[in-house]
Amino acid sequence: MNADSLRRLSLIAVRDALASGEVSSEEVTRAAIEQADEHKDAYNLFVTYTPERALADAKAADAARATGRPLGPLHGVPITIKDNIDVAGVRTTCGSRVFAERMPAADATVVAKLKAAGAIVTLGQTNLHEMAMGGTSTNPHYGAVHNPWNFDHVPGGSTGGGAACLALGIGYAAMGTDFGGSVRMPASFCGLVGLKQTHGVVSLQGIVASSNWNFDHIGPLTRDVAGVKLMLEVLAGYDPADPESSPRPIDAAPATVSLRGLRIGVPANYFWEDLDPQVEALCKAAIDHLVAGGATVVKQDIRHLDLFAAIRAASGVDGWVLHEPYLTAHPDWYGEDIRYRLLASQFVLAADYAKAQRARRLVMQALTDAAAAVDVLVMPTLPEPAPLIKPPEAGGSITMGRNTHPFNLNGLPAVSVPIGLTAEGLPVGLQLVGSPFQDYRMLSIAAALESLVGFDPTPPILRQP
Repeated sequence: MNADSLRRLSLIAVRDALASGEVSSEEVTRAAIEQADEHKDAYNLFVTYTPERALADAKAADAARATGRPLGPLHGVPITIKDNIDVAGVRTTCGSRVFAERMPAADATVVAKLKAAGAIVTLGQTNLHEMAMGGTSTNPHYGAVHNPWNFDHVPGGSTGGGAACLALGIGYAAMGTDFGGSVRMPASFCGLVGLKQTHGVVSLQGIVASSNWNFDHIGPLTRDVAGVKLMLEVLAGYDPADPESSPRPIDAAPATVSLRGLRIGVPANYFWEDLDPQVEALCKAAIDHLVAGGATVVKQDIRHLDLFAAIRAASGVDGWVLHEPYLTAHPDWYGEDIRYRLLASQFVLAADYAKAQRARRLVMQALTDAAAAVDVLVMPTLPEPAPLIKPPEAGGSITMGRNTHPFNLNGLPAVSVPIGLTAEGLPVGLQLVGSPFQDYRMLSIAAALESLVGFDPTPPILRQP
């Protein structure tokens, strides 16, 4: 199998090829490194790039397999890590100047789990929106990450570097974090599957949080739904070192899910408003696929969503509290868009913050009730295709995370599945949302949609000779 063919394999396919001995970890890791060497500078993919360490780990993985000691389901598979997730002995900066020389002494829990499963996690720390606090990954310190589907457009954020690597065939999964859509947004913009599991299912220990652990998640991106399911199986589990971790396991995966009789909740308000016409058309066509397979659409009017903008604005005070000592000492170390957002948040009154938390409870309950009334909620992941790259100080569209952030608010599982391309060749994603701890059932429905849509995650740059 040549390097181009290796790079286009799914996570499941490369796992099976490694297990059968058809390919070695050194081969697939070299293929990833060759691609990274070709594209990393132009696309600004990495903050820290460590190919020599990855190659050494791949050779060690092959040696372990040769002696009959494979570690687990990801043995020998190269996976990229976002630069706000700690890898012991590898510089982890959170895409910032503030933490430019930060060198973690220990792995994040998720990295330890990936290593225990045999994954090669040392290819590099991928570029991101500064402090993981934006939707474009246009970083003032490490350069703007470019979208492999169209170089002039953003890949989404804040896990833009990981998404761009994966779309380019560098690694077979990308680890990201999702505070307001930072896994699902780049998944939608880059034609990938991105998962934000139920809050508390995957440990947050060992991340540099962007603002608030109550909203944050660590989640994977892969080329298909089966890949994120495998990643979730590896990553899930209670962690006493994480106060947000839940001791409740995910409900068991269903053997099969039939679309016949399935109830698809389509919110009549908020999520389907002010959409780009092409996004709306593609998402409605995807729902038509589900209906043709036997599903029933249930229109829903979800209460209290008009409160969401105020809740989101007030929650910025959490970021101010986290960053205040650094921002006070070195304001010039922050890019303009992040600095001004954080500085403005210090003026949120305690009374307004308290009111926002009360309003949050109303929205959380309304969304949870809506999800419980059906088998899955569906809506566009994002209201627009990937916009053009602009200077960092321009920030991103204020509506970009409108459809993703509500589910960080209450921790419901959500996944973005690519469903088609605009006339300009930009990917569009449909977001599926399940009830708490029903992650595997949600993913089974997502897999059914994936099979009906038949999206090819290969960007044009990889289809060229």
